[in-house]
This record gives sequence, structure tokens and C-alpha cells, in this order.
Amino acid sequence: MFQLGFSGFIASNSSKLPRKLRGNYRKMLPRTVEVEEEEHDEVPLLPISDPEDGLRNTRTHSYFSPKTSVVGVIGLLCIFTFLTTTTLFGVLYYKLIMNKPSKLPKWPSPSHSLLGEYSTAAVAADNDLCSEIGRDILLQGGNAVDAAIATLFCIGVMDTQSAGLGGGHFMTIYNATTKKCHVVDAREAAPLAATENMYKDKWTPLNMGGRP
Repeated sequence: MFQLGFSGFIASNSSKLPRKLRGNYRKMLPRTVEVEEEEHDEVPLLPISDPEDGLRNTRTHSYFSPKTSVVGVIGLLCIFTFLTTTTLFGVLYYKLIMNKPSKLPKWPSPSHSLLGEYSTAAVAADNDLCSEIGRDILLQGGNAVDAAIATLFCIGVMDTQSAGLGGGHFMTIYNATTKKCHVVDAREAAPLAATENMYKDKWTPLNMGGRP
């Protein structure tokens, strides 16, 4: 490349050379070009690969060999078996749950009696969830006392500010078999130092607690 560039430089400035050198330049120029062409012909710019070598490489690196196909088929069969087994197990489990009888009997619809007349029993509490718990006890065969105790435990959790363990109560129990009525008075007992007017005009200690 240096000789070709140098020859081009001489060609552009050949008019300034003496006549003797001009003739020598014309003799040298074809030889220089011929040398350049021979050098470029001997050394190719890019190596030319054999077409048969390319075919061999393609066959060697093929992703669809018989071994790969067998592995793929086995994998698909495993996935299909897993999905089928899971689906069948889910369907059988769902049918088993749906066919299992419920432990609780069918709940009766609430009564809207204005006079409080009920055919069997009724449960009324400060919280709807607690009323349902007392009703469930009656449906499972419990008596009125059992339902009342379960309802009170629920009230102690849902309305802790007004009821709970340690509080007092009074209860009237009617025994339908003996036709007798019993009254239980379990109201709280005030401390010995308590007076009748100890909370008069003291709203905060009365409702929030604290010393009078």
C-alpha cells in the first residue's frame, strides 16, 4: 500500500520532474502496480472454507438428534401423567367433601315475633355472632344453660368493655319438666370501703376505672 500511495504521489507531481526522471518513472510505474496485484492475489483477505466442512459442522451440532427426540417425548409423557393425576385427585377430593354430611342441622330462619313468642327457643345477645353461637348449642342438643354459657364466653371476647370473666350476673331458669323456676343472683360485691355516692359526678372513673 505504501508503494501504491508513493507512486500516486509521484504521478501527481510528474510534471515538475526533469525529463530524464520522467522516463524512468514511466518504466517503474507498471512494475509497482504488478507487484501490488501479485501480493494481493497471493494473500486472500478472507479465508475460504470448504463447503463439505460446513455440512459436517451442521450435522454435528444438530439439535434434533434421535437421542434428543427420545428425551423430549419422555418429558412430555411425564408432564401429561402429572397433570392427569392431579386433576383426578382434585375431582375426587371435591366430590368427597361435597358428599360429606354436615354435623349441624339446618338452621331455622329468624323469627320476627313482636311479642317474643317462639315455638322452641330464642337467643338474644349484644353481638350477632354470639347469638348464633348460642343457637348452635341449642341445635346440637344443649339446654338453655349451655347456650347461655357459650353466649357469655363470646360476649367476653366481642364486647370486653361490658362483660367477661370475673363479672357478675343474675339468671332466671325455668325447668319445663318440674314446672319450677329458679333464680341465680351472682351480682358483684362492692368493696367494704365503697359508699353509695363514691362515683357521684365522677364520670371518668366510673366508666374507665381508677381510684375514686
